[in-house]
Amino acid sequence: MLRAPFDKEDPPFELRPLGETILHTDPHNGIDLIWDHKVTVLAAASGLVVEILPEVGSHEGQWRVTVKTGQHYVGYHHLESYHVDLERGNEIAEGSMIGFPSRSNRYYARDPNRGIHWEFGYAQELAEPIITPEGMIETFRYTRLCPLSYFTDEARKQLEAIYDATTWKGKEEFPEVCSGVYRQPSEAAQASGYADGSQLRWESNVYEWNTGPSYEVRLVESHQLVP
Repeated sequence: MLRAPFDKEDPPFELRPLGETILHTDPHNGIDLIWDHKVTVLAAASGLVVEILPEVGSHEGQWRVTVKTGQHYVGYHHLESYHVDLERGNEIAEGSMIGFPSRSNRYYARDPNRGIHWEFGYAQELAEPIITPEGMIETFRYTRLCPLSYFTDEARKQLEAIYDATTWKGKEEFPEVCSGVYRQPSEAAQASGYADGSQLRWESNVYEWNTGPSYEVRLVESHQLVP
């Protein structure tokens, strides 16, 4: 399970979702976390540091750190700086310091905001490094995923609450943390043959339990519903 990549007592005040196409030409492949002050970015999971690279283009002067954890990876982009002891090949622990978010760029309208682009998914190592059209060197092929079902319940609920409180021009078109092409389909179950008021308990292997005559979950992995 993933923890939030920040101190839960010092969360971002705004969030930009996966999948939005207002601030990005292609569907946004990560979550932008935005603060109005300097904070420490923390490791969402333990793993192996596989990339520490300078960024290019509109993010020139910033850094990205990629941590591989099993078959998955976590990407921390648009860092102002990274921890002085962080090196490629290091094993890092969940909750350890990654670095600091960068100051506002063209995506964040209000100064002196700071933000990171955070992403999660599958990572497959390439036989040879490639250079992207933007000039970035990549040694892995990444398949981005909606991370919500991989977070602890506490972290997922906090991220969803942050986006609920976020106001921006794309909220109506992209109403969820995972929107657009990253939107998670849902599955609903309805009990029949029970009297009104029956307190049935439903459980899922990804979402938390709930009571009532019906239950709806977002589908990402295989689910098992048990009434």
